[in-house]
Amino acid sequence: MMMQLLLSSENDGFLCPIPQYPLYSASITLHGGTLVPYFDEATGWGLEMSELKKQLEDAKSKGITVKALIVINPSNPTGQVLSEDNQRDIVKFCKNEGLVLLAYEFQHCLPPVYL
Repeated sequence: MMMQLLLSSENDGFLCPIPQYPLYSASITLHGGTLVPYFDEATGWGLEMSELKKQLEDAKSKGITVKALIVINPSNPTGQVLSEDNQRDIVKFCKNEGLVLLAYEFQHCLPPVYL
């Protein structure tokens, strides 16, 4: 539903991790948007802020208005888990760039935390 709300033309895009479960890339295409992929195999599939900025600027140069950032944590299929600092950086990035953050988190995969 969020994709339908945010995508109004083929010039609207979503930053989306690669590799990923194809639900996201397929949904972006289905709703008429543009996939703006980000990935960094060299760092063990971590989410590098420099890569996000690079992909965002590249999309803008092509006339794509990036509306949102999709984050999958832990990553499916790589299993990469984002650090707390990295998660904070992602939130700041979205705030600074005016992006909606769509976070898909597998809480059921993580061990329970007892307080």
